[in-house]
Amino acid sequence: MAAASITRPSLLTERQVRELTGLTRSQYARLIAEVGAAWEAERDARLSARPRQRALGAGRKHVLPFAGRLLLAVMYLRWNVTMRFLAEVFGTDKDMVQRAVRELTPLIAARGITAPDGTRLGDDAALTEQLRVLSRAERAALIDGTFVPIPRPGKGGWDAQKAQYSTHRHRHVNTFQTLTDDLGGLLWVGDARDGATHDLTAIATSAAVGALAESEVTVLADKAYIGIKAKLGLAAAFTPYRRGRKNDSRPEPVRDAEGEFNTELARQRIHVEHAIRRLKTNKILHGYRRRRHTLTDTIRACATLATLPA
Repeated sequence: MAAASITRPSLLTERQVRELTGLTRSQYARLIAEVGAAWEAERDARLSARPRQRALGAGRKHVLPFAGRLLLAVMYLRWNVTMRFLAEVFGTDKDMVQRAVRELTPLIAARGITAPDGTRLGDDAALTEQLRVLSRAERAALIDGTFVPIPRPGKGGWDAQKAQYSTHRHRHVNTFQTLTDDLGGLLWVGDARDGATHDLTAIATSAAVGALAESEVTVLADKAYIGIKAKLGLAAAFTPYRRGRKNDSRPEPVRDAEGEFNTELARQRIHVEHAIRRLKTNKILHGYRRRRHTLTDTIRACATLATLPA
């Protein structure tokens, strides 16, 4: 692949676009159109928001065209390579790469998740309606949490390190919640939370609480969410039975029935694990090096890319 062609995505083949971004050419073209329009509107609003001494358009120019900068940002999310590496590949400098990632990641995130039926899920009302559809069809919503490794906090001392340390995973992480339908169609991702935050606490203090309660949808979750029905005021929720102690005196048929229930629940819940796997094909979620306050936008940008319609 010639160095000049990567700065002009129109010269890339279908296979090259797929390998670099995980998207088809048609998906990438749609992303250029939508994010490009949002970038122009955001730029115009920012430049006209204060009195100016120079005309619009003055100042430092972008070295790459917009399509090239978007390709750069998507490649960063997809492969999690260093910005210096991308600067060499695109024939520019690290500061330009950092600027492109900083500007475009929130705009990709703002596009929102596309539900399996093609609905754009950009607000609580759209999510509530999707969950209501599941409820009316007697289907379920699946909840699970996952994590993103982060470096050990360098500031804030022991308290900062303790807040980001997960005793379950034995490392410093940020976590986030995911919500899917019963077939693994992604519907919502939550904000990045401190690594020490319990999954039940994270979902109970998230923006999805109202939609889950109002829709009266049945929720399936793992043992980290035991007590979710009462805590969130849900119509119905199923979590695994806790494993009995060694000296458990309950009848064997009861224990066998609970084991069978747990197995069936795990079989149905596997779809949310698959949705998380699709999210994490974007390797930026395998180890985050940017400032932590940017992680929520990065997670949502990955959700946008993972659910783009074909």
